[in-house]
Amino acid sequence: MDPVTNQNQTPAGDVPVISDKIKDGMAAAAAAMSGLTPSDDGNLIMPATGGTEPITERLEKARVAMEGPERAAERLQREHEQKIEQERKNLEAQKTAIEKEKEKMEIVWIDLDEKRNSFKRDLEPILVEETKLEDEEKIAELEEEKATMPEEKKAAEKKRQDLQTRRKASEEKKWIIQDKIEQVEKIITQNTEHYQELLSKEEILIQKINDLESGVA
Repeated sequence: MDPVTNQNQTPAGDVPVISDKIKDGMAAAAAAMSGLTPSDDGNLIMPATGGTEPITERLEKARVAMEGPERAAERLQREHEQKIEQERKNLEAQKTAIEKEKEKMEIVWIDLDEKRNSFKRDLEPILVEETKLEDEEKIAELEEEKATMPEEKKAAEKKRQDLQTRRKASEEKKWIIQDKIEQVEKIITQNTEHYQELLSKEEILIQKINDLESGVA
């Protein structure tokens, strides 16, 4: 009689195949012994309860224990260096942003300064004219006081009034331009104060970067 062949028997030389059902049973057994819970993919996960330490600390302890002292130290050193490098990049990015903002404000300052100088140039001839009209008005007042004849007095009075009207018109022009200059200078002052704040922030960032590079941080 031919020997009965076992269909589940593994041919000689082949690696035995473990079925999914057997795998699940093995995972459940391992979980029962370790206190871990098998996940859907068959891996073991930490129990939801038990232990007073946070899960991150417990995982780190397990990692260090399984890595061994030398490899754990090397990994921690790499992680520390990566953290420092990332922090340096963040500081550099903040510093670059400040530098760009400073450059924009410098361009604005140039534009405002040109406007201020232009207004001052417009103001110069008006001030000269105003001074001249004031002097002529004083002379007209003296002529009006000295005039004895009605016709002379009337002519001197009209001359003084004309000069006074011209002087007031000149003053109005002056006030308009002076107001424009004051507005521009107000903006320049505000921008300068903000620029100084940016400089202070930049100095702090530079110090932090230097500390990182020198190993102080």
